[in-house]
Amino acid sequence: MNLLDEAVSHLKEAIRQRPDYTEAHSNLGRSMVNWGNFDEAIAQLNVAIALNPRFAAARNNLGISSLMCKRNDEAAREFKEALNIDPNYSTARSNLGNLYSGLGKTRRSSH
Repeated sequence: MNLLDEAVSHLKEAIRQRPDYTEAHSNLGRSMVNWGNFDEAIAQLNVAIALNPRFAAARNNLGISSLMCKRNDEAAREFKEALNIDPNYSTARSNLGNLYSGLGKTRRSSH
């Protein structure tokens, strides 16, 4: 068993013991992204957000999962929501910037 498998096992056990454990759902979702299981990632992250709609990290992770599924509008919405919750969340800001850059939605300065 590799470390990611072990992490998933522990997170699932934490959720079994405490189904309302928001952080465990979010972390399991992030682990599923690392595994490449984006549907399961999105499902776990949606549970985390249902438990705590103001959990910026779960919103950011859902944005990453959506991006990996080529759901760019959903990804942008989640990154923006993470920033609405925490305007100083630099990871979400960077992810949104990278998304827009990749889509060619950057502005060039007129200097």
